[in-house]
Amino acid sequence: MPLPADLNIDGIVNLGDWGILNTVNPPMGQAAFAALGQLNAPEPAAWLMGLTGCALAFVRRRRTII
Repeated sequence: MPLPADLNIDGIVNLGDWGILNTVNPPMGQAAFAALGQLNAPEPAAWLMGLTGCALAFVRRRRTII
């Protein structure tokens, strides 16, 4: 079953699908491109700091229980 955004039905959603969308419906293509700019992904350092904080909290909690 193809993905809803897979316009060229190659099994993956990529820039080729956006090219088809932009050719067929330019306002929708521009809206999709603008929406991609709105995505914010946390940087890897934030993930590492969060993971380290959780690990330290777990270790500290274990020591107080024992």
